[in-house]
Amino acid sequence: MVPTAAVTDQRTATVNPPVSMSLVDITAFVAAPSMAIVPPPLVAAQPSTGTISVLPSVAMVTPASSVIPSTAPASIASSLPVGTSVSSSSASSSQPSYQPLVVVNTFQLVRPYNGFTSWTSFRDHFRRVAKVNRWDDDNTKAQLLMLALEGNAAEVLKEISDSSPTVLQDIWDALCRRFGEVDETREAMRKFEQRQQLDAEFVVEFEQALRNLYRVAWPKATSEQKEAALKTRFEEGLLNHNMQQYLTLHALGDTFANTVHKARRFAATTEVPTSRKSVRISTPPAHEAENHNSRITTSSL
Repeated sequence: MVPTAAVTDQRTATVNPPVSMSLVDITAFVAAPSMAIVPPPLVAAQPSTGTISVLPSVAMVTPASSVIPSTAPASIASSLPVGTSVSSSSASSSQPSYQPLVVVNTFQLVRPYNGFTSWTSFRDHFRRVAKVNRWDDDNTKAQLLMLALEGNAAEVLKEISDSSPTVLQDIWDALCRRFGEVDETREAMRKFEQRQQLDAEFVVEFEQALRNLYRVAWPKATSEQKEAALKTRFEEGLLNHNMQQYLTLHALGDTFANTVHKARRFAATTEVPTSRKSVRISTPPAHEAENHNSRITTSSL
């Protein structure tokens, strides 16, 4: 069989009463009154020779009452032999359906700031949220920053001009003067050198506090300097002396992260929650107290 390409634009022709026609050694019997759909000539390519030949049209007879024009996609019609009809439902179902992709960006909220926590931590948080929400305009950042301030932090806005071209930086400077240290770097150095683990402070909390102080005190330190300083300060500032001795023996050449991990494991295996001692005070009945007082009076006489 020679592969052919089907043509979709079909033309209708009225055929006279019973006539037999011979088209390419094929006889089509047409009964009146019927409608014969005569497509244009088909073009077929010969794979072996590479030549192109034109085949005569083949009449497909369909009753007049059931003629339904339909168009088949080229991809489906090209794979069908000559004379094969294609329904509109199968043609439409084979076509790929494209659904629109809708992306909804959910804005992240800024955590309110009242001045009781570190203002630098709030600044880092605000900048992170602004980057996620794609706030590129400084004026927009300034307005949203004003909305996030409350309590004592909102008091600094009274001296800020909204029309200033540097309103965003003016707000950060005002927060630094109100809630920051006079010499933040020197103050962080002093706190780092004197930092000790508190009574109700976990090992991971003590570790994070040292990291925060060191980042502010020595922002340009190398990774080797940072590791050595944090490891030394951590071991010397631990509250449990047995843990200090354990780390001295078993974490001598470890990194700071491994030292903290061994300290946490030591705390989990050795520390047992202590039960509080209860003191019970009992009050004697009233008649026993009167008898006791009378015996004391008789003995004194």
